[in-house]
Amino acid sequence: MRKLILIIALLFTGKLLLAQSVRFGIKGGFNEAFIDGGPLPDGTVGIFRPGFHVGIFKDYALTNKWSIQPALLYIIKGYKVTTDTQIPGPPPSGVQPLHEDGKQTYQYLELPINILYNIKIKNTKIFVGGGPYMGYLFTAVGQRNTSVNNGAPVFTEIKREVGGSGTFKRIDLGVGMLIGVAIKNGLLLSYGFSNGFTNIIANQGTNPTPMTKNRVMTFSLGYAF
Repeated sequence: MRKLILIIALLFTGKLLLAQSVRFGIKGGFNEAFIDGGPLPDGTVGIFRPGFHVGIFKDYALTNKWSIQPALLYIIKGYKVTTDTQIPGPPPSGVQPLHEDGKQTYQYLELPINILYNIKIKNTKIFVGGGPYMGYLFTAVGQRNTSVNNGAPVFTEIKREVGGSGTFKRIDLGVGMLIGVAIKNGLLLSYGFSNGFTNIIANQGTNPTPMTKNRVMTFSLGYAF
């Protein structure tokens, strides 16, 4: 955590030596998050988990075409699943239906660093690029509503331990892409996609699963001062 704080401080309080100009900005928006964790069990369907992100960025213009843009974001990741299956039940059929809606919520502090190519058209700038990111996981919470034999749903919530010998790893590493448009008055719109490289599960217990990696799409509205 100390190394992460040091990197953030250097990026947001210092200046790159080659930068011709620097702009500071804020942004936030909507997420669609999911995970890559291998095939799901029969009767289970994965669903995007909606969320949000909010944070700050700094844009270092290296040339008229190229810039480096680090950002610091609070971002919600995770996934949703719906399960419809049969479990053992009373006679005469010996089975009964089970329906379950589940949701996993991961709260991250994320530091993406994007290298952007900028195309200026009159008072508008189109930018496209990408780069690495590092995320720091604060909390991981699982929630589900379970209904057996069409009965009333039962809600459960489990807060997972993070770091150390816990279920989830603190650090998530990956790469992302960013494309958007900036208007001369400072407004900007962007779309991003990030692809995690890290298996976020640290302790899989007695039932190992394939690597579980974060995937997130972001839709952002921002303002550069």
